Formats: sequence, C-alpha cells, structure tokens
Amino acid sequence: MTKFRLLVVNAGLAGLFLVGFLCAPLLAAEIEHLTLDVNVGGSELVEIKQPSRKMKILISNEEIIGARPLRANLINVYNLGKKVGYSRVTVYDEAQSEVRAVIDVNVSLDVTPLKQKLSQLFPQEKVEVYSSESGIVLSGTVSGPEIMEQVLRLSKTFLPPKAEGKGASEGTGKSGDGVTNLMTVGGIQQVMLEVKFAEVNRTSSKNWQAALGVTGLGSSFGGAAGANRLTEGLSGGAVPSLVDAGSLLLNFAGNPANIFLNIDDFTAALNFLESEGMARILAEPKLITQSGKEASFLAGGEFPIPVPQDNNTVTIEYKEFGVALRFTPVVLSDGKISLRVAPSVSDIASSSTIPSGIVGADFIVPNLTTRKLETTVQLYDGQTLALAGLLQDSLRESVSKVPGLGDLPIIGALFRSTSYLQDKTDLLIAVTPHLVKANKEGTLRFPGENVNPPNRFEFYLEGRLEGRRSPNEASTLSRHSFAPTPTPGASQGGLEGVFGQESISVE
Repeated sequence: MTKFRLLVVNAGLAGLFLVGFLCAPLLAAEIEHLTLDVNVGGSELVEIKQPSRKMKILISNEEIIGARPLRANLINVYNLGKKVGYSRVTVYDEAQSEVRAVIDVNVSLDVTPLKQKLSQLFPQEKVEVYSSESGIVLSGTVSGPEIMEQVLRLSKTFLPPKAEGKGASEGTGKSGDGVTNLMTVGGIQQVMLEVKFAEVNRTSSKNWQAALGVTGLGSSFGGAAGANRLTEGLSGGAVPSLVDAGSLLLNFAGNPANIFLNIDDFTAALNFLESEGMARILAEPKLITQSGKEASFLAGGEFPIPVPQDNNTVTIEYKEFGVALRFTPVVLSDGKISLRVAPSVSDIASSSTIPSGIVGADFIVPNLTTRKLETTVQLYDGQTLALAGLLQDSLRESVSKVPGLGDLPIIGALFRSTSYLQDKTDLLIAVTPHLVKANKEGTLRFPGENVNPPNRFEFYLEGRLEGRRSPNEASTLSRHSFAPTPTPGASQGGLEGVFGQESISVE
C-alpha cells in the first residue's frame, strides 16, 4: 500500500511538471511586455493586443504614474504633476484570470523646452542637456564661469516644483538636487598677476639756532642769551662743557653747534644747516594661479609678538612684513579677467617697549610702515590699471625766540630758533594680468644661472668677484635631460669623473 501511494504521488508530480512545461511557452507568449517613456505632466495611450472587457490595472508605484483603461484594448498611462522615477503597470484580465500585458514606465523631465531656450540665449555655447531620475544633467564646455552660472540658473526654472524646492546647484562646478552640473570652462584658466609698487619719498629741512655768551665781566658773573630752553647740564649750577665756565650757551646744551666763534670775552654758537633726503621703493611681485583659486605671496619675513595670557604666561604670534600679494582671478567669457587683489608693502620703521604685566618682562615690538590696498577690478589680458596713488605733502615750521629781542631786525636772528621740515611722498600701485601657459624646460632664464666663480688668477690678481664667461657657455643650472647609455668598457668616472651627472638608460 505504501508503494502504490508513492507511485501515485510521483505520477501526479510528473503530470504537473509536464503540464507546466507545455503551458509555460504559451503563457509567456501571451503576456505582452512594453516599455514606455513619459514626461513629467504628460500622458501616453497604450494599445493592448488581446483586449478584455474586465480589465484590472495594477501599478507598482502610484507616486510615479497613474493609469486607467479607456476601452477594452486601450490604456491611458498618465503622469500629471508627479515626480521622476520608474514604475510598472500590470494589465490583468479578471474574466480569464490572466495577465495580458506588463508595461515598464520610465518618467523623466521634458528637457526639449530647456534645449530650445539654451539654443536661443547661448548660441555659441556647447551645452548638452539630459534628464535623469534626480532632474536635469548638464554637460559640455562653456566659455566662462558666469555663463555656467547663468545656464544653471536657467535650468533651475525648468525643474518641477518638488525638485526645485530641494535647491539646485549654485554655480561653479558643483552639483545639487535637481540639477547635476558636469560642464567645464574652456580656454586658458591660469592667470599671472604682475603688481608694481613705486614710491618716492623726499624730505628737506632747514634749521637755525643761535646763542651768545659773555665772560670776563667779573669773577662771579657770566652772561648768556639763547632762544631754546636748557634741558640738561645745568642742574645744581652746572654748566655745559661746550665752552668755558661763564659762557652759557643755552641753545646747545644737548645739541652741539656746527659754527662756533670765540672773540676775547664774546662767544657765539650757531646751528645753521639744510638737509635733503630721498628714498625710493620699487617692488614687482608676480604670482600665478588658476581661475577662481586664491593665491598668496610674501617676500619678507615675520617677527614675533608676545601676547600675555591670564595665567601669567605669554604666547607668541607672528606678524608678516615685506612685499605681500594676495589675489583671486576669474577668467570671464568675453576675455576679461576679474581680479580681487590685495597687495601690500611694509617695512620695520622703529620699535616700542610694551609692558607684559609680568615683573621684569617687557617686550620690544617693531613698528611697521605699511602701504596696502584691497579691491576688485576687471581687465583684459595685458592691460594695466593704476589701483591706488598717493601724493602727500606735509610741512612743519616752528619758531622759538626771546621776547622783544627776537623781533629785532637783523640782530634778532641771534635770539631766534627756527625749524622747517617738508616731507613729500608719491606712491603708485598698478596691476597687469596675463593669461599664461606652461613653458618647456630650458626656455626660462633664472637669476644667477650665468654666474661663474673666479679662478685664483681672476680673484687674487685681478680682484674679480665673478669669473669670465663665454657667450656660448651652457647654463650652470641642471637640466632634466637623459644622458646616453655608457659604452661598455668605457671609463665610469671615479675621482676624475664629472661631478653631478648621472647616466640614465631609457628603453
């Protein structure tokens, strides 16, 4: 009995397998598979080959699409204001209990209006537009970063409300929800900025001081006259050591005279000088960076600044000085270069003593004279623009005199002290941008590459600091050139070999 049941069961399994094997191709052929592309907000009609009056529509993701039967053989697949994505529509015949069709629906944005608008507004730009599940994909090459930003802003307006609310990309090569930016900026994107600092400072001064002294009027009497107050050397009745006792030259207690006259008992001292000075500063920093990238340059140094803390400790901060340059270029589509530039020139002028708050620990900190600016301009390649200029003329005059005597004509000059100081400063700062490309090695010239050390004859007998050099002599700088493979059996160097060379075999 057990054996018979097993045979029955096995026969039933074989029958089911045979029915399934024979019916599977028939069922697979009856189910219709379709693929459909629908734009957001659009709709499409799909015709079914095997109609059914009792048709049921099953949608895998109703947030993506909608679908409904119109007739026995016609289905309307629509997407009204719904989002981008993928969904499947299954058409089921309830009368026959069979699946009649499977429709795979891909919902994307309609980018045709955006393509037309980009072609109208930017006919010279090569921008390609694609749709994706996240929205819009932009690729291609544009002529400038401002064009890229404008294309991104325009593409954002073609996004559906939900995608737009997530925030589109904001411009310079970044991608965000809704708009994916794969565009690049064409043309030369490396900028060299040349800055020139030119400053001339002229100073002129005129000084007049006079003092008179009389001696020999008595053993305990001396007379003196001058315009300035005596500041040192007279405490306790002491007199300056400039002249003999009794001849008191009040003007020159701390400032010796350059003209001194002594006739018998009469003494006169004069400070009668004119001085002129001129200083010139010329700096030309140059720096290269990519478009949109900030670069900085410093030729100078740093000095420490002590900063007292609350716990009676001192930390050190460093302050830069010298010729500094900081700029950010942006190459625009019309060939202009937008520059945000901040050059500066600073020198150590003097020093100040700053108490630290700690007993016995005072700090000496340098004082700087600085000329700097920060601005944004637009220039074409090779154009020069004067960014800043300064013309300063300061004049200081002072007169000290003995009342009454200093106002007398001619002789009153002996009882006056006059000082005149004029300071003129002329400063100009100019910038010149250049679009640059890399050069091949060996085409650049470097400072000091043609300097030869003198030999013994040139140094000792001729007193030359630099040796003679022929015009055709090679540069002293090394080159990244590959030397030929040495011949077998040839000399391989040693103590008599050439210093600093390698033999590199290139296969």
